[in-house]
Amino acid sequence: TNLISLVNTLELDLGKLWPGAPLTEEEFLALLSRTAFTLLANAAHVRAKALRAAVSRLLCVLATRYNHRLPVTSGIVHAVRRHEHCAGAPIAELLAALATEHHAPELVGDVLRDIGALTARELANDAAGVRHIAATLPELAERVPHVVLANVSVLIAHLDSDSYMLRNGVVS
Repeated sequence: TNLISLVNTLELDLGKLWPGAPLTEEEFLALLSRTAFTLLANAAHVRAKALRAAVSRLLCVLATRYNHRLPVTSGIVHAVRRHEHCAGAPIAELLAALATEHHAPELVGDVLRDIGALTARELANDAAGVRHIAATLPELAERVPHVVLANVSVLIAHLDSDSYMLRNGVVS
C-alpha cells in the first residue's frame, strides 16, 4: 500500500517541489527506479501480484511522465538477464503495460533495441541471460505482437547467434 501511495503521489505535479528546476530532480527519480528494480530482484516480491503491479506502474510512470526512459529500459534488460524470476511473463506484463496502458510502445522498442544491441561476446559469457531473454521474447510477442513486429528488425542479428535458445526465442 505504501508503494501504491508513492505511485499516486508521482502522478501529481512534482515539479512544484523543485520550483527552479525544469525537470524533477534526477537523483530522486533514480532513487525510485533503483527501489523498483531492487523489489524486482526479490523472487517473493515478483510472485506477489499486487506488488508486481505496483512496481510495474511505478516504472511506467517514471518512464512516461518523468522522461526517465534510459534508466528504466536498461534496468528492465538487466533484470531480465540477471533474475530468472523476472524472465518471461513478469517483464512481458510490465512491457505490455508500458505499450498499452501508458501509451508508450516506443519504450518497448527501446528494450528490444537494447536486447538487439547485445554482442555475441556478451551473450557467450551469459548463458543464463540468454535463456531468460529467449523466454521473455515469445511472452512479449503474445502480449503486444504489433510492437514486437514493428521492432523485429533489431532482433534479426541474433538469428546468427551461436545460442540455439536465443535463435529459438527470436523466431518464436
